[in-house]
Amino acid sequence: MESDNETSVEVKVKTPITEKVTVVIDYEENDNLGLTLTEKLVVNRVQKDTKGDGKFAVGDQIFTVNGRQPNNVDHFYQLIRNMQASYPQMTIEVNRRVNKTPVSDRRLAKINYTKHKSYDYFVAHIYRTAGTKLGLSVKNSFSKVVVMKVDPDGLCAGIYNVGDFILDVDGIPVMTKELTKQLLLSALESKHYASTVVERIKSDLSLRMQLSERFQNDPRVSDDVVRIGKRAAERHRQRAQLTNPPIVRQPPFLSDLDSTANNVTVDCIETIPGGYKFGRAGDAAPHPRAAIQEIAVQEPQRPFVKDDHAQGESLPLDSTLSPLGRFTEGPQKRFTEGPPKA
Repeated sequence: MESDNETSVEVKVKTPITEKVTVVIDYEENDNLGLTLTEKLVVNRVQKDTKGDGKFAVGDQIFTVNGRQPNNVDHFYQLIRNMQASYPQMTIEVNRRVNKTPVSDRRLAKINYTKHKSYDYFVAHIYRTAGTKLGLSVKNSFSKVVVMKVDPDGLCAGIYNVGDFILDVDGIPVMTKELTKQLLLSALESKHYASTVVERIKSDLSLRMQLSERFQNDPRVSDDVVRIGKRAAERHRQRAQLTNPPIVRQPPFLSDLDSTANNVTVDCIETIPGGYKFGRAGDAAPHPRAAIQEIAVQEPQRPFVKDDHAQGESLPLDSTLSPLGRFTEGPQKRFTEGPPKA
């Protein structure tokens, strides 16, 4: 029963809905109007950068030229030529197809679709014209069909904009470009007419409001997730504030040292954790303490200490460093604790 009603509606809308439009053109001799007409005086192409560009639309049907009704295409151009010298302006009345009408709630309910306040909705009417291509390029986008390109010389010129969403074809919901193409071409071939429900964004402001509203309506995060996130962030901040403490502080200036002594005093303020590498590439300390070797100091340079466990002697695992340690001369440089022996 529903299919019978749908068929009867399709038969009624085969006749284009038109409105009378008056086009006024400042026409001079040898000006090119730029129109290509069918036998029924229907415009199927408008050349760019001509007098007719922006004045006429594909599908317009010529009705009168300065009040006179042409019988055919040749008669139309004859009227144009005869009036060039006499009339500085040319008034052409056309019957223009109405290609956009408001969408009814019944049509939206049929495809189970609800309006969104950030969009405009209308029904686009496409009428087949002999010798004119469809001129529409679409693609799939999140279970919708979005318009990507509109040929200015095609049947869809002036109907769709890039970014429009096509929701149905003649009351049949569409979610893929393949189905949309199939239904459009089939309808235009069989009854020279097709209609689609179009969803069009109102403005950039509406889009920003829509995105803002979606963010505000995001689901609430549970309290335990918030607590876990805060603890993780706090640990991250604490780690970022940590710095590697100095291992050996630089000894005093040479002028402060006893030039007659054989020993150089070094203040050891921190032990060295195991796993660090010292000396040659690839050499690693075998335990949490690293050996320290005295480096000869010459004026006016400041003395410094070099870490090299390969040439020094490692400390026992159970030993501790006193606040003051000294290097002593001997067959092998050793690190000793406490003041030098007398």
